[in-house]
Amino acid sequence: ARLDITHYRRLKSDEVMEIEGLSNRVVSRDLKVNTFYMGRAEAERRYGTDIYQGGAVPGAEIRIVESEGWDVEACGGTHCGSTGEVMVIKVLGTDRIQDGVERLTFTSGMMAVKEIQELDTAVRETAKALDTSKDKLVETAEKVRRELASARERMRRLKETYIRYKAESIVRDVKKIRGVKSAIYASEEEEVDDLISIGERVEKLMEDGIYVACSLRKGVNCVIFLGKKLVKRGLSALELARLIGERLDGGGAGDARFARAGGGKTGDLLSIVDEYLRRMVNK
Repeated sequence: ARLDITHYRRLKSDEVMEIEGLSNRVVSRDLKVNTFYMGRAEAERRYGTDIYQGGAVPGAEIRIVESEGWDVEACGGTHCGSTGEVMVIKVLGTDRIQDGVERLTFTSGMMAVKEIQELDTAVRETAKALDTSKDKLVETAEKVRRELASARERMRRLKETYIRYKAESIVRDVKKIRGVKSAIYASEEEEVDDLISIGERVEKLMEDGIYVACSLRKGVNCVIFLGKKLVKRGLSALELARLIGERLDGGGAGDARFARAGGGKTGDLLSIVDEYLRRMVNK
């Protein structure tokens, strides 16, 4: 079920727990529930406008639900003779459906018991997976979170070191094609994003060179960087990418400095770069 209430801010988790606890205390008291119809004017005179906490109710005659000694509301639901029939209430979550209105989603009876059992099972299985007890689950989860954050940071630093080393190695061993420094290689291990990071560093170290690297992990995906000195001379990474894409039965996109190309088949990148440079020389 869902209950929309007016509230000036989002409900905090401890407030939701308080609502759930108070609701179940009322359930446990097994209060008698009276339901009857009454004229709107008479209901408002006797109980006040607080009976509309669940929203406005249309019609001249309205249904009143009274939990004896606890609350009176204008309500079309709550079909039980006493609060004890509800058994248990479990709040599943809250949402801010509009400014000033909080929606509580909850369940009751055997469905609430089922929800609690499923939650308990999830907690036990999570504790088992983390090799800890239920009472130390939060503490262990926080420890794992810190360890993961630390591992990610170490991985980031290692990747930066690798990219720097790889770029320097490429520049150190670069070959020339038609007099132009050309760093060309294909990799089945590196992702395209890694090749781009390496290329950005190569571009800074080699302003008069071409960098073409292709990832073979999922098809053929190439990245192309041209040093700024070559761009000034009229060469274009986009033109080279289009030629590579054409030879690989694919396409290319980008600009004069950086472009990407790909296709459905492999090709001789050295020959393609040589063909591009030969065309530029002829121009």
